[in-house]
Amino acid sequence: GCRLCRMTLPMVQKIHQVYSGHQVVVWGINLDRPDSLEEARRVAAELNLNYPMLIGGNIGASLDLAYKVTGIPTTLMIDPQGIIRFRYIGYRKNLDKLLASNIESLLKSP
Repeated sequence: GCRLCRMTLPMVQKIHQVYSGHQVVVWGINLDRPDSLEEARRVAAELNLNYPMLIGGNIGASLDLAYKVTGIPTTLMIDPQGIIRFRYIGYRKNLDKLLASNIESLLKSP
């Protein structure tokens, strides 16, 4: 996986742990080659990730087009109605704090 993705994934894992059971679902989507499943498993094990990881197909020809992903890593927060409420492109050292703040605001909204 990409270096910036590896730096981002532990923060996403932290959010998964903190908000598990609070109407929050975390999914990872791998946009590497479809034959990179073993590498994705190895990275998940190495970083102790335990949220679901989906295989999204090749970048430029799959799920990334549907969600308008323009760079990786991309972190999306999608509300229960399927609307993308927050989008973060690239690595951010405080992503876990940003996501926690976003989640708190969404959980408080009616």
